[in-house]
Amino acid sequence: MSEFRFKNFTVQQQRSPLKVNTDSILLGAVVQIDATKRKVLDVGTGNGVIALLLASRFQHIELTAIDPDEGAYLDALENFLNSNFAARLRAIHTTMEALDTVQKYDVLVSNPPYFIDAQKSDKQNLNRAKHLDKGAFVLLINSMVQVLSDTGQIWLILPLEIAQATIQQMKNLGLSCNVLLRFHAHPNKLNKRWVLCFEHKQHTLQTNEFYIRNVDGSYHQDYKDLAAIYHHNAL
Repeated sequence: MSEFRFKNFTVQQQRSPLKVNTDSILLGAVVQIDATKRKVLDVGTGNGVIALLLASRFQHIELTAIDPDEGAYLDALENFLNSNFAARLRAIHTTMEALDTVQKYDVLVSNPPYFIDAQKSDKQNLNRAKHLDKGAFVLLINSMVQVLSDTGQIWLILPLEIAQATIQQMKNLGLSCNVLLRFHAHPNKLNKRWVLCFEHKQHTLQTNEFYIRNVDGSYHQDYKDLAAIYHHNAL
């Protein structure tokens, strides 16, 4: 599908290796950004859907979105320019590791490549979007922490095992997991994805869990409550 319509914007994705998916919608729907946090960085923005969701939800933020894939960058740039939030969105064709570390961000969000050392496909651009070796994933997380402000937050969506390993990696870097949201595919398939929020200062851990679909494949009321408001079509 080359076009995905939301209520407040449209995502063109002809050139992006990864298309709009449930993970990106979930992360864009659940991230919380308070009024004291303005500078936001979307790491691996792809077609820009997470950035667009956040810009539509939080009118006070200024968002920079980066991606190393040229096709994804071009799609994100087009989508930003054609949105009502263009003045608050910026796309950069770069990697996280190459980003200027002088600029600090109040919030970092990412739906990162999470197939760690997994079998790859024969499509190189899809591999770059979905796969990392373990060392590259560790480097990615370290690079994100380097540009985080002292009072900032990092929001990630990850599969269970990678999420658990990332919690430990962040702990080693001095960050605490203060929000843990468990998303279940359906009542018979638990822990499809975890959404995590990390901060330098430790707070009481906030936890919650949600179902994405019912066993029959229809959307669960949990997902509708979180994301239906952003969809163009009724769920």
